[in-house]
Amino acid sequence: MSPPLLETRGLTAAYGQVRALFGIDLAVDAGECVAVIGANGAGKTTLMRAIAGVLPSAPASVLWRGEPIGHLPAERVLRRGIAM
Repeated sequence: MSPPLLETRGLTAAYGQVRALFGIDLAVDAGECVAVIGANGAGKTTLMRAIAGVLPSAPASVLWRGEPIGHLPAERVLRRGIAM
């Protein structure tokens, strides 16, 4: 069985001292369509920024095809086809 196309494991993100995401686990397989919904301030944009490399995260907290990319800057994540 192949790994998910995109996966987050215990993803956290913060703006300075203010923590915005707390341990997000998400898996998206190839061919799936996923929607992230929630109220204003729920963390939707922060989640996307962390996945896209705009906000820093731990290396193994974001995986692309099983490869840790959480530590990569946005321009290197973009090369993998992940963008906002």
